[in-house]
Amino acid sequence: MANSELTSAILNNVVTATLMLNEGLTVQYANPAAEQLFSQSSKRLLHCHYPSLFSTLPWI
Repeated sequence: MANSELTSAILNNVVTATLMLNEGLTVQYANPAAEQLFSQSSKRLLHCHYPSLFSTLPWI
């Protein structure tokens, strides 16, 4: 298994919500736990500005 495949497998199976952001705080990756936390698919989370994710959460 290549290093990038191993990293991907770990991130996709960890139970902790994980987002990867770029320098402009735009989501570049969201694992399945993050999808569940934000109730959004990774497709919808990608390219979202990080602070805007919290304005849509029902408990905030």
